[in-house]
Amino acid sequence: MKEIGIMKTIQMMAGVAVLCLLTLRAGATTYFVNVSNTVPASPFATWTAAATNIQDAIDASTDGDLILVTNGLYATGGRVVYGSLTNRVVINKAVTVQSVNGPAKTFIQGYPSLGNSAVRCVYLTNNAALLGFTLTNGATRMTGDTYEEQSGGGIWCESTSAIVSNCVVAKNAARFFGGGTVSGTLKNSTLTNNTASLSTSQGGGALAGILTNCIIARNSAAFGGGAASNVLFNCTLTNNSANNSGGGAFSCVLSNCFLYGNSATNGGGAACGTLTGCTLTNNIAYNGGGSFSNTLNNCALIHNLATNSGGGAFSCTLSNCTLISNFATNYGGGAFACALSNCTLSGNSAFGSAVQSCGGGACFGMLYNCTLSNNASVHGGGTGSNTLNNCILFSNTASDGGGAFVAVLNSCILYSNTASFQGGGSYGGTLNACVINGNQSWQGGGGAENANLNDCLITHNFVTLSGASGTYYCNLTNCTVVGNATSSSIAAVGGNGSQTCANSIVYYNQYINVGGMIIINCCLSANSGVGYITNEPSFVNLDAGDYHLQSNSPCIDAGNNAYTNSITDLDGRPRVVNGTVDIGAYEYQGTNLEPFVVWLDQYGLPDDGSADYADSDGTGMKNWQKWIAGLNPTNRASVLAMLSPAATNKVTGLTVSWQSVNTRTYYLQRSTNLAASPAFSALQSNLVGQAGTTSYIDATATNRISYFYRVGVQ
Repeated sequence: MKEIGIMKTIQMMAGVAVLCLLTLRAGATTYFVNVSNTVPASPFATWTAAATNIQDAIDASTDGDLILVTNGLYATGGRVVYGSLTNRVVINKAVTVQSVNGPAKTFIQGYPSLGNSAVRCVYLTNNAALLGFTLTNGATRMTGDTYEEQSGGGIWCESTSAIVSNCVVAKNAARFFGGGTVSGTLKNSTLTNNTASLSTSQGGGALAGILTNCIIARNSAAFGGGAASNVLFNCTLTNNSANNSGGGAFSCVLSNCFLYGNSATNGGGAACGTLTGCTLTNNIAYNGGGSFSNTLNNCALIHNLATNSGGGAFSCTLSNCTLISNFATNYGGGAFACALSNCTLSGNSAFGSAVQSCGGGACFGMLYNCTLSNNASVHGGGTGSNTLNNCILFSNTASDGGGAFVAVLNSCILYSNTASFQGGGSYGGTLNACVINGNQSWQGGGGAENANLNDCLITHNFVTLSGASGTYYCNLTNCTVVGNATSSSIAAVGGNGSQTCANSIVYYNQYINVGGMIIINCCLSANSGVGYITNEPSFVNLDAGDYHLQSNSPCIDAGNNAYTNSITDLDGRPRVVNGTVDIGAYEYQGTNLEPFVVWLDQYGLPDDGSADYADSDGTGMKNWQKWIAGLNPTNRASVLAMLSPAATNKVTGLTVSWQSVNTRTYYLQRSTNLAASPAFSALQSNLVGQAGTTSYIDATATNRISYFYRVGVQ
């Protein structure tokens, strides 16, 4: 039994270089084959003495020889290699068999009936090569060894060191694996209309090979209609089908391939593999029209269809991919149950049952740093039941939840989304540190409805008929609700008395009516609640949309800590600065923040809080720490680092040095026992930094023991 799988394929790649050396060896002999020759004469060394069948020339050759075959149909003879299956041609030596005029003129034909009378087209041993043939009507037995006798109807290769180039493999059949080919390295070849027939079969076109610049079309199998367990480079897979998974490819590694018009139950384009730089378009499946359970990098999924879920992708991991205009009947027009990072989802849709259809862009998954736009569904035009981090959702549409439906959104931006019924920005779910701006709904919440919002900015949302322009039936904690409008006298926020609005600013909206909500320590333009204030919140620049608090804002230290749900504010900076939480989405950081913001701007880093705790140069220090230390956050060489202590020129003591700047003052600590608590004690403070390096002489380091030092910025 031969091993099947990608690992075998990869392990055998080294054989290609060996083949090149063998075929170019000195003293190689050329043999000739002409099916129409009337006077064949061994050793077939000229055209006039050419063999009439390919096998005779192979038998006369030795490793490294060349067999040239002229035009014709080679459909007689045969030989068994394994078990009882006959092969029309057995290339059992490391020779090259090459046609004179290519696959359009030269044919090797097997016998197409699966069973005892079946004849495979060609067998290739290690380091053999077959160039420029059409191989057709080959088949395998229905009994015997599943790999050796029931697989590889067209071509069966011992390993990927066997080369097949410029060939057409068409209308071959296998019972188990590889209707067209098994193993081998295929180049510039076409595999078409091959089948693997068993209900568990794999690789209608090819199995366990390495394919480069090949066309794989109209093949079929249960798994991997086009290919299974192959490595493919720059290949086109089109109109293949699988009864189960992977219409185009199953369990393959694909690079820069084009998968078009394939179909399967799961993964119309591909399933259970890895794809890099590929395009999947117009594929169809029940689940995962384009992709099912794959890892995709830098791929494009366009116009794929799922009759159930995951129009573009189902249960996949996607990085830096684009999902455009995919469709699902129920869940996840673009993606279902996927993990996506740095992806763009646009123009996808999910429409079917009003109860089921959800997530025009994505549904039931995890998204990081993604953009979702112009997607549509019944529930959740952009996304439904996902967790999203640092994503942007805009111009999505749905009946409920134009941007999102029952999702968890962290540090996301939702703008210009539309709900024809309720929840313009989001319906249901939890939103943390999000910006909800310019969304609209017919009724309910223009910005959000039935959701929990923490540290969010809700601004310039709109509702047409009834409900609340900003949020409706929502729980708000440390939110800022500003500039929301409506076409009639409807509240900016509202509920039925069971919702809570805590530590939030609700001001400068077209109408203000908190609708019987529980109000705790809020800044309102109306009298209501407990511990509320009605004075204006004193934003930094209301007209410019800067809703940070000025130093004289009555909202500073005016909240209730019992209702604080997070440790950071909308900027990602500390939520509680002076012991008591502020009211609103932004915590006043004090006068020390301004120099830090200027410093971030100086080095081209964002000053919205997203870079505060980032390690921009990969040195292990957060930007906030680098600012305190006076370092350059874009230069890996700019660090606060100890140098090795050195003996002084005096009789006793050590010289301790560290990298430093002349704009900081340092303190030095020492330890002789790191297991002690505390391990370090103060050695010297108020050490004025020098440009480049600062040193201190520890004159008390006189004993023959270990000394440990650490330095800090005062």
